[in-house]
Amino acid sequence: MGKIEIRAREGNLTANAPSTEIHRLSLEGLARRRIANDTVSANTLRSQRAAGVIAATRTYFRRADVLKALHAVSSNDAHQGFIDQHTSGLLSYWRGPAPEILSAERQARVLAAKNNRIRPEVVPEEIGSWAAARKCVNIFVLSVRMNSLIKWPDKIDDEWLELPVDSQVAKRLAGDFLLLRETTRRELADTHAKVRGFPGLGDLQADDYPNYQSLAAEIAKVRGIPRVFLDLHYYSPGGRVDSE
Repeated sequence: MGKIEIRAREGNLTANAPSTEIHRLSLEGLARRRIANDTVSANTLRSQRAAGVIAATRTYFRRADVLKALHAVSSNDAHQGFIDQHTSGLLSYWRGPAPEILSAERQARVLAAKNNRIRPEVVPEEIGSWAAARKCVNIFVLSVRMNSLIKWPDKIDDEWLELPVDSQVAKRLAGDFLLLRETTRRELADTHAKVRGFPGLGDLQADDYPNYQSLAAEIAKVRGIPRVFLDLHYYSPGGRVDSE
């Protein structure tokens, strides 16, 4: 299959595969989601006067136009304009209020009622703050910058890389088994059974580990990507991120 290169092009992260006839995931959108998820954690935003602010912030930075606007910056003044625009944009999104905030607040009020507590109504104009929004924008810019600092070794082929394995990955691999052709499913029936019986990360033995990688490789072929990039699919938008 060769190497897939994730790079910036006209403001977007794109995935280029030598073969065009195979189906592949939209690594562009998945990579944006990963960056957005990594940008905002429970430690990034505290006391913003509403539930769901973290989820709303991640949604905002997943938008393709935000990254496209960043790539269009070519001067200090333009950069200042970018961070000013998206500080205001993020704050306005929070105070919409954002759908993520409305949903989280509804759930919080239901939980409070079950515990015989009264949860104050959210005042949209009080959600978040200018400084909190500015912090998130600057962390997003830093995250994008950090992703470009380390150059990938040209001699390492993407096909060599392993898919990180845990319980969620095992579950998704077992489910994606149905994507394979019937003949391949018959050949990998034992492998599939072992993957479905994931024992837990603490009990997974080195001898069993190749089962997960071989199944991942076959599923990745169907999707037209190296197996390591299944991680973007399996862990976007949730997964390896802090909960709010």
